[in-house]
Order: sequence, then structure tokens, then C-alpha cells
Amino acid sequence: MERERPTSPSSVAPITASTVTAPSLRPCRCSPAEEDAEFQQMLSWYSNDVNNARAQGYQAGNDPGYSDPGLGFHKVGNCADWAQVSWAALVTRSWQCWHVQKIRARQHWTLFGFHHFVRLQSCSGRVVFFDPWPTGKPDWWEAKDFPFADGVGWAHTPVRTHQAGDAPRDPGLD
Repeated sequence: MERERPTSPSSVAPITASTVTAPSLRPCRCSPAEEDAEFQQMLSWYSNDVNNARAQGYQAGNDPGYSDPGLGFHKVGNCADWAQVSWAALVTRSWQCWHVQKIRARQHWTLFGFHHFVRLQSCSGRVVFFDPWPTGKPDWWEAKDFPFADGVGWAHTPVRTHQAGDAPRDPGLD
């Protein structure tokens, strides 16, 4: 999904209480150019893995006949499956300018309304979400545009965190 990217710190969405989910993220320092270059690498890996998953038959939320009754049996491609694809694309590498979090969001006032996706936070505080589930494409959103944002009907819980500077890891089934 083509988006105009912020290029200067003044155009980065400010961090608010609703966009910060893990105050324990380690501080890091990168220039805006380093952050953007690393983000472009992340987008490339993410896009490649999403496109490969789609080619392997992953369903998307807007596919005709999409079904996920939430009972553990479904054709591969629910939001948790897509979050794993997104997560695995990123944590097998070390990033110096970005923290990566696998998020399980719960819709407020419900017991069963959940959604899974990946949240990125740069050293400067820019927040971006990767969520290919709705379309099966490598879609991404700046925090202010994300439809499942924390604090607007959804509560985010980080399930796993890969911090800036962490060594590459095997994503396994986490």
C-alpha cells in the first residue's frame, strides 16, 4: 500500500498514551535517514513474506467465503496467522532503529472480539502497524490511520517484543 512517509521529525505522529504499549522498550538512537532506510528494508522483507503466504493460499478477511469461526479449525489466513507471517519476516533480523511487537488486541466491551497484527516503533517514536489480514496484501498504517488503534475501541497487549538491537531469532510459533 503506497503511503506518503514522514521525512522529518516534525511530521512524525506524536506518541500519546494510546500509542505507547510498552514503556520498557530500551532507548535507542538513530538519525531520521537511518530509521527510514531500515523501515524500507523492513517493508521489503514484510512484503515478500506476505506475497509468498498469499501465493501459498492464505485467505484474507475480504475474500469471498472467508471463514474463521474462532474454534481452531479454519483455512490458514486468519488475523493471527497473518500476524505470525508479519512477525516472522522481521524478527529473523536485527534492527537498530525499530522495536517490533506482536500485538493481540481485544475489542472493548466484548469477550470474543480479538485482532492480531504487528506494531513497529522507531527510536524517534514513530509508530507503524503491519496488518495484511484484511486484504492479503502487505498493507501498513501510520498510527493515526490504523483502524484497530489502541484507545479507540481496542486495547493492545504485546504478546512478543523484539527490541532494537536484539539478535535475530527463530520466530517458531510464537
